[in-house]
Amino acid sequence: MPTSVPRWSDPDAFAPDATDELPPEIAAELPLRTASAGPGEVPDLDTLLEVAVSSVGGTP
Repeated sequence: MPTSVPRWSDPDAFAPDATDELPPEIAAELPLRTASAGPGEVPDLDTLLEVAVSSVGGTP
C-alpha cells in the first residue's frame, strides 16, 4: 500500500485544518448549511451532491 495515501481509519488524516476553506467564488454559489453558517462554510452532503449532479447535467 502506498505510504502517501492516508488510511480512512486514521482520525487525523482527514481532520479539518486551516487550508480547508472553499475559494470565495465557489462558496458564493453554494447555499449555507444553516442560518448561522459562516462565510466559506461547506453545506451539508445532500446539497453538495445536488450541486455536483446538476453541474454535470444530471437530475438530482
